Amino acid sequence: LNLLGFTAYAIFNWELFFNETVRAEYAQRHDGHKSLVQANDVVFAAHGAIITALTIFQCFVYEGDGQRVSYPVLGASITVILFSI
Repeated sequence: LNLLGFTAYAIFNWELFFNETVRAEYAQRHDGHKSLVQANDVVFAAHGAIITALTIFQCFVYEGDGQRVSYPVLGASITVILFSI
């Protein structure tokens, strides 16, 4: 769920920071006010998505000595992810 959230946040910030059309639409809908998204917001969100993806990757690569996720936890995780999409 963190990966999904950070990725969506990174896309949102990226578009508000780099896309002139999106920034113009934002200003039009908010009485001419500019977006307050700064470069550090874009970097933070991208960094969070990359680090979370790396952590997930490590969970699949490194051996867990027979450990695995239980079916109830797996089911709950899938339910939460599907509900959040």
